[in-house]
Parts: sequence; structure tokens; C-alpha cells
Amino acid sequence: MDYNGNQTQNNQTSPRDDTPSGNGRQPSGSGTRRRTRAAGSGWAVFRSLILPLLLPVAVLLVVVLLLGGFDSRSDTQAGEVLADAIERDITACYALEGTYPPSLDYIKQNYGLRYDEDRFYVDYQPVAENIRPSYTILEKE
Repeated sequence: MDYNGNQTQNNQTSPRDDTPSGNGRQPSGSGTRRRTRAAGSGWAVFRSLILPLLLPVAVLLVVVLLLGGFDSRSDTQAGEVLADAIERDITACYALEGTYPPSLDYIKQNYGLRYDEDRFYVDYQPVAENIRPSYTILEKE
């Protein structure tokens, strides 16, 4: 109603939702409508179908790359691991039996030394029962 007693109709509308608004304020933000994506849009398809397939593939790729790096490191360290095993078995033999092992075959049979004989050649040189033997590890090509 206006001051004269006549009824008036409020025709003001909000630019955001097209509903009558009596407050005369502009909505917060840029004043434009916010777009929402439809259920069948490209993003929804990507999120529901492709993303679940890509995630396991990406994880598998990372695991394969990491294992490949470990494998190359283990190739270079295999000779060192073999040397450590021979040292440990020579020391164990002397500690348990009071003499150094007379041969590499003796270490294999009694102390469980195992290595890839197709890949490595071990030159084992015993000196005497009370003198630590020398050995050389060569990688075959």
C-alpha cells in the first residue's frame, strides 16, 4: 500500500533467482548465475568411469618403476652380499670348529652357502687351518 491507501504490487526481482525481493539488495558475488554441471556431463563421466580405472594403473606404474630401480641396485650389490655371506660362514666355522674351512664346498655343505654359480666365480684359497683363507669373487659375463 502506498501513502494514499492504494494497493501496489512489488515488481522488483533479484537477478539471481527471479523471485520477488523486497529488500532491494544485490546478491553477494558477481551477480551472475552459478552454473552446475548436469549429471551426464563430461566431468561426471570422467569422475565415475575413467578416474577409477586410471588410479590403479598409475599406482601399478609407480610400483613397477620403483621395483625396477631396486632390481638394478640389487644387481650391483649381489657381489657384496656374497662376500658378506662368505665372511660370515668363514668366521662361524672358525668359532664353532676352531679351524678355518678347508674348501668352498665345505662351506656350502656345512654352513648352507648358496649363490648363483652361473653368475659368480669364487676363487677360494685356504692357507692353513689356523690362518684365515683368502678368496676372490668374480662376476661372469
